[in-house]
Amino acid sequence: MGREAGAGPGEPAPRVGVAASLLADAPRTAELIVGVTGRDGGVLTGAEVRTECFPIARSRRAQDVALGERTPGQYRAQVERLHGGIWELRISVRTAGGLFTRTERVELPAEQAMR
Repeated sequence: MGREAGAGPGEPAPRVGVAASLLADAPRTAELIVGVTGRDGGVLTGAEVRTECFPIARSRRAQDVALGERTPGQYRAQVERLHGGIWELRISVRTAGGLFTRTERVELPAEQAMR
């Protein structure tokens, strides 16, 4: 479900792999983790990663989050936990090679949402 943009005519589009998770970490927050890999499968460092995220049941309460690179290729941010259930993550990764977007759905179990 990704869209790659930014390659010029005759240039291969940038290939980016994304793995996302959402983990409860405090009573009202969750940690959003996005791992990013490059064309060769190695970690992709120095990218600008943003996510619009929301629980499907509360889609009007979307959060736009800039993620920071905490370890090479792994980008993290705290988000407000609004609700357990399925969350939609609209991820954008900008590198020198272009822009990659992907939509992921992840589950935050209700029992984690209530912690």
